[in-house]
Amino acid sequence: MEVKDWLAAMHWSTNPFTFAITPQLLVGYKEQIATVIRAVEERHKLILIVGPTGSGKTTFQKWLIANLSREHDTVFIGKPPAKPEQFVDIFNEKYRSFLGLSRLKNLYQVPQFLNRRLGRKRLVVFFDEAQEASIEVLEWLRVLSDQVENMSVILAGLPVFEEKLSNLETFRKRIAAKIELLYLTKEEMHEMIRKRIISVGGNGDEFNNVVDFIYEKSAGFPREVIRICNDIVNDAITRGSTEITPLEEKKEEE
Repeated sequence: MEVKDWLAAMHWSTNPFTFAITPQLLVGYKEQIATVIRAVEERHKLILIVGPTGSGKTTFQKWLIANLSREHDTVFIGKPPAKPEQFVDIFNEKYRSFLGLSRLKNLYQVPQFLNRRLGRKRLVVFFDEAQEASIEVLEWLRVLSDQVENMSVILAGLPVFEEKLSNLETFRKRIAAKIELLYLTKEEMHEMIRKRIISVGGNGDEFNNVVDFIYEKSAGFPREVIRICNDIVNDAITRGSTEITPLEEKKEEE
């Protein structure tokens, strides 16, 4: 069966189980979300999110950006700059309409500019892949968070990032909140699957009979859940059937 024919038979517009960052489909991590939002509202400077690859750190950050109140400005830095001077370009891009012809020219202008620009608003900088940042870049980020009154920095990285922080004692001590992203409960995982299916036109119940199988194989780890669901979809397409079955059961039948 052709992929397009199978999708049409399922009434799906596309395969919902791809590794795309879709913040609106975030499920679970309610306690972690509440912790981060509370830390921002309490005006803490440095907040840390850690989790292994595939735990949903980037999706989590993008959800926060979309759902923080309008009292906040946000900047998302998807990859750490190679050197501190590149922060000048980041803020020039963010506030280009405000700067007009007067652009930031060096790092030392940034704190004064942000303090003047923000007023009562709060700037939240989302700094992804923090484990790749150099010591110099992290030190400057700390200095900036100290000098800009209404600013919080949310750093997200692999667990190994905490080892790097052992060499940055001043930075580490300024982290007011740390959260870990690991696994979803079975109920949260089921809701994630349903939500993804509904987003492409399905009724959401198509995978009900394989939820236990998926949870057993993935332990609720988000990226692994998506991978297994995608494998199940491809298996069904190969069989030319809209019946969703656990992969082991299919192999045993053969």
